[in-house]
Amino acid sequence: MVQYRKELTTSFHQQFAENQNNHQSAFIQFLSIILTVIIGFGIALLNFNETKALNTDYNFELFDFTLAFMIAEGILTLGFCLVVIYAYGFRRDQFVNAIIREKAKVTEDTGSIEWKIFPAAYNPAKSFKKKLKKNNRIYFLAWMPDFHSLFAVAFFVLQIILLFLFVIKCWENNPFSFEKSIDLKSVFFFIL
Repeated sequence: MVQYRKELTTSFHQQFAENQNNHQSAFIQFLSIILTVIIGFGIALLNFNETKALNTDYNFELFDFTLAFMIAEGILTLGFCLVVIYAYGFRRDQFVNAIIREKAKVTEDTGSIEWKIFPAAYNPAKSFKKKLKKNNRIYFLAWMPDFHSLFAVAFFVLQIILLFLFVIKCWENNPFSFEKSIDLKSVFFFIL
């Protein structure tokens, strides 16, 4: 039984550690999503000018600007979904890990003195309740690890900033003036 416990905890924790290293590549993925959106939408924002003719290579009209906005919002939404999926997978692995520890009797609550390797704080259900009470965090973010909740908030805030910039830039350029016909394709994409 002792050998079984050693093998079980060793093999599972090696796999869990390998899954934890996924955060390094996830950080680069999330950061590249954010930078791509900022650069892409920034180019569209700088080149959108509905009222004045600029001597630039790229002169975005309302439809082009709306399309760039929708693509940026879509990429950010997919990035947010990716963060939630990674966070869910992490918490799922933690719960499985806690169950295996309890079954192998290597936790503070269940193990003998020599096998009390993992403290009670390693149980995600207990640590979640403690974290929620201690920090008074928003519930829908509290279940995520801090790494994931940071990027979830970043994606959400960036979406709101893009919406604000889109509305302000359209308001400045006044593409819906009565002198012009309304670009129905752009209105449709914006509503969509």
